[in-house]
Amino acid sequence: MEPDDPDATFYEHYACGSPRAYHGYCDPELTKLIEQQSQELDRARRLVLVQTIQRKLADAAVSPILCWRLDYFTLWPYVKNLVPHHSLYGWGRLQDVWLDPALTPRP
Repeated sequence: MEPDDPDATFYEHYACGSPRAYHGYCDPELTKLIEQQSQELDRARRLVLVQTIQRKLADAAVSPILCWRLDYFTLWPYVKNLVPHHSLYGWGRLQDVWLDPALTPRP
C-alpha cells in the first residue's frame, strides 16, 4: 500500500467500527463507498469514488485531515540498513544500522 493510498486513511479514520475513528462518526453508506473504491480496478472510476467520499466527509464536517507530510532523506553509502520511515515513531530503534568501515570517511 502506498503512503498516500486512500484506503489507509478512509478505513482507519472514517469507516464504521474503526478503532481510530475517535470522533464516533459512522455512516454505513460511506463505509460501503469506501469498500467499493478499495475494490475498484479502473483508476478513473476509483478517482470519482474517492472524490465522492471526500465530498461526503466535507459536507458532514467530520474530523478533517488538514495536511500531508513529504519527507526527504539523505542517505550515505557507508550507512547500511537505515530504512527511512514516514513516522516519527519508526526512528527510535536503530539496532540494525551499521557503518561500513570500508566506505566510512576518515577525518
